[in-house]
Amino acid sequence: MKFATLNVTSMLQYIVAVNAVEADLLCCQEVTLLRCKRAQAEEYLRNWCCHWGPPPPGRLCRSSGSRSTTNAANGGLCTLVQRPIPAYDTLAALSHVALRSPDRVSHTVVATGTGSTFVHVFNVYCPSGNGRAENEEREDMLEKVLFAAADSLGDVPILVMGDLNTEEDRSPVLRKALRNGWSDAAELHHARTGNTPPPPTFTSARTSGTRIDRILLNRIAACAFRQCVTTAVNVPGHRLVTVTLDIAALRQSVWRFKVPREIPTEGGSKWDLSEAEADREAVQRLANSEFAERLAAQRVEEAWLEWSRVSERYLQDAFAVPVEERGRGTGRGMKTLPRRVCVTAGTATDGSGAANSRQLRLRKAIHRMERICSYLAQRRGPEAVPHEVSLCWQNCKRLAQACMVGDQGAGGFPDHEKAKQLLTALREETSRLGREGSAARFTKYRDKLNERADASRRCLATVCAGRAEPSGMLRTGAKMTANVDEMDEVLHTAWDAILRKYKDRPEPEYGPFRDRFQEHIDTHLMEPGTITGEELRTLLRKKPKKSASGVDGWRMAELRELPLPLLNALADVMNLVEVTGVWPASMTTALVSMVPKDESQDPLHTRPITVTSAVYRLWACRRLADIVLWQEKWIEEGQKGFRPGHRIEDVLMEIGLEMEDALLDGEPLYGVALDFRKCFDMVPREIVLRLAGT
Repeated sequence: MKFATLNVTSMLQYIVAVNAVEADLLCCQEVTLLRCKRAQAEEYLRNWCCHWGPPPPGRLCRSSGSRSTTNAANGGLCTLVQRPIPAYDTLAALSHVALRSPDRVSHTVVATGTGSTFVHVFNVYCPSGNGRAENEEREDMLEKVLFAAADSLGDVPILVMGDLNTEEDRSPVLRKALRNGWSDAAELHHARTGNTPPPPTFTSARTSGTRIDRILLNRIAACAFRQCVTTAVNVPGHRLVTVTLDIAALRQSVWRFKVPREIPTEGGSKWDLSEAEADREAVQRLANSEFAERLAAQRVEEAWLEWSRVSERYLQDAFAVPVEERGRGTGRGMKTLPRRVCVTAGTATDGSGAANSRQLRLRKAIHRMERICSYLAQRRGPEAVPHEVSLCWQNCKRLAQACMVGDQGAGGFPDHEKAKQLLTALREETSRLGREGSAARFTKYRDKLNERADASRRCLATVCAGRAEPSGMLRTGAKMTANVDEMDEVLHTAWDAILRKYKDRPEPEYGPFRDRFQEHIDTHLMEPGTITGEELRTLLRKKPKKSASGVDGWRMAELRELPLPLLNALADVMNLVEVTGVWPASMTTALVSMVPKDESQDPLHTRPITVTSAVYRLWACRRLADIVLWQEKWIEEGQKGFRPGHRIEDVLMEIGLEMEDALLDGEPLYGVALDFRKCFDMVPREIVLRLAGT
């Protein structure tokens, strides 16, 4: 799909060139048309659907001092969309943004592909001139469009197109935007092909041109970028800038794990049982199951699945999970396989974001009122109102009165006109609350920026300092990709050489290593004790409730609510795993998320974050206490990290004393700092495991 922008300087004068543009959407600036002459342009542009921006001011008459009602001085916006592509104009994102010149920005939403993916296009014509007032208005407009309006829309594909009348070396806002999630189409084209499109703006044949006509893409839209082309058209001073987006890239088929729905342990209605009664209930459920038989037969997988089934059912009964909702909340302990699902960038409406209780009531009332209006539209003459419709009206009336919307009085069932009036009032109130919520979020966002303003008085700053933005694409050589399958291949190619270093060659043997470092290897046996349910309960009380779940579906908040008999049974499963050396299948699979360290989009500049099973983490935490005691038998005294009674301050104190001693004695002091790249990922595992076994 092609998106283009062009400063036409005069729509009617160059309408032939505009009509000949080959694009699906064209943003025009400086159309210089008032309302009375727009119909004349639409008569010629029959293949386009014209979305006009706010009308510009009329031309000033010097003699009378009044403005013309037929001719515009300059400015004016028009977004042309090829028929029959669905598109509509909206002020939702700009309603809470106080622009000094609202006629210089328009917002159009375009449906793409099958209609399920929407691209938000901002047509912008910034003030020209280099005066202080023009610069301040230009910076204010760019800040509010690139950050305030875009922030209110959420994580959706957004394009800002038009004549910005500035370049990044003169605009702090534009520089900040290009460093914080926004991309210039020309730079993306250069990154993909190595070629930069010619500048779209020129003043004469002697100048090289400038790049004040731009197309900016947010992170989501940049994932679908394919190319940027600058084309000469029959318009003086400006060239046509066109970008091509692969809408299919915004809707991809990805692998996704499905885990059971969380049991509402927070705020849910729990059994009113004493601890002793809960223990007896758990013991009875275990006795009625096949858990003991499978545990005695040392069938680890079967014992684990039976324990998960009994514990899951216990929690569902304890927290009164409705029967109709239990289907999506079962399956804990099983190894779930990923499945293919189609995903796309989400879209936000005027009332998006967190909703308060009043908004929720209004939405419920709107849904019921729409049902009533549909019934009244199909009603044939006087007839008895069905009971379910009458009940729906009573509920809707109660909700509207609670939210103080409309004047219902004590009347009976409404007619069609009164119902439509109430529906309109409900929608307007909901829209108003949504705008207020968006304004509040923007105010909070702006306050954060102001708090982080540095000494150079730059007007924008990164809100989440130290946290890299999740990368929507990866770079391999000169190529960039946002396709999920291609990104997976790029990551495997880069990381397999590290994580699977010995895939195609034998791993170093332990024998030569032992012979070389025998004098440094000591034998100290570790004597771990048996795991008990009471120990697991103590550890669970220290664990955060919001910890992520693994493939097996168990969450820390759910494990915390289990009674002691079920935790004793879980401890028996853990002890059986250590005896047999066999783990349940769901605990041998971990989810790895590659979190970017910076904005370089290099696959090796990502950090693999691994999420294992919550039960496995609980077992590892229990055994870690034994390992900490065991390592004190052989660890070097100079090692301070991860040791009870030792801190980093001990190292700093020793180095500080040595530095003071060297300064007092006048002797040189040298130090070497070594940082091995991907050190722990490249350690031969076989040697480490054999050393631990000694």
